[in-house]
Amino acid sequence: CNAATSPSSNSWIIDLGATKHFTPYLSLLFEVVEDKNVKPMCFLDGSNIPIFHIRKLILSPTITLKNVICVSNFCFNLLSIIKITKSQNCVALVFPTSCAFYNLKTKNLIGVGETRDDFITTINYCHNKMLHFNLF
Repeated sequence: CNAATSPSSNSWIIDLGATKHFTPYLSLLFEVVEDKNVKPMCFLDGSNIPIFHIRKLILSPTITLKNVICVSNFCFNLLSIIKITKSQNCVALVFPTSCAFYNLKTKNLIGVGETRDDFITTINYCHNKMLHFNLF
């Protein structure tokens, strides 16, 4: 990883194809989930990486990610759209310069991410309950 080109610990790559959330930053995680049966992760390049830490991560005051996998040789945080939309019961709308997460039941906006250098730099909590969507 090149520190000059790597995103910061609060930057996330949003990935529609990812089935898990990943981070190289152990300091972001809390509440260790012990699982002695965790198998090494097999990546597309054929490499197997042992998994030592699976924990929770607070993304925003309204979004807590569970079972985030810490892989120390990653250079970025990876946010699985599939996992976050299931766990938070939300829809993710991705735009050229931002993304938004809406709760499917209340239709309230629960988070907004801003894009910088092709990464989502922050996902902010939305406390304005009047922001809602009507897609259906």
